[in-house]
Amino acid sequence: MKNIIHVISMKRGLGGVQQSFLSYYKFAQKNSRYKQYIFSNHEISKNYGYLKNFLKIQKNFFSFIKHLISKNSIIYLHNKLSSKKIFYLLKLLPSNNNIIFAESGTAWNMKTRKQIKIYQKNADLAKKIIVCSIATKQMLVKRFKLDEKKIVLIYNGQEDPKIKKKK
Repeated sequence: MKNIIHVISMKRGLGGVQQSFLSYYKFAQKNSRYKQYIFSNHEISKNYGYLKNFLKIQKNFFSFIKHLISKNSIIYLHNKLSSKKIFYLLKLLPSNNNIIFAESGTAWNMKTRKQIKIYQKNADLAKKIIVCSIATKQMLVKRFKLDEKKIVLIYNGQEDPKIKKKK
């Protein structure tokens, strides 16, 4: 069975990224053919309630590494494209070539050349980069010189089966 390993901070209040993720994760737990896990550096905020398969990286480090190098795991890094720690970790390990970054706004805050370089290097390691707006996609291509073929536009939101469609 394939696994989807989400690396996301669920420490703070309900931000846009977390709110959108929470909706997706609960839906995926019930409906996906893939087993879903969340790995984070922080404890989960009480705002989110209980999330199945939530693991702290520090307490489950070897399991996290096993997933990073496994061909049976898709690594989905939420707002981690600018992370130096992620870059060094991915650079040190053999690639499973299933790395997906989701960019939801950190790009707008990159100011120094060093920050931009890390951003570009992480993008090089990615199979795909998911963005939630045309503006972000254009910025990644123009400002960061990222490969447009790697960037996929997926607007935030999903179909909620509990909401009836108007006909």
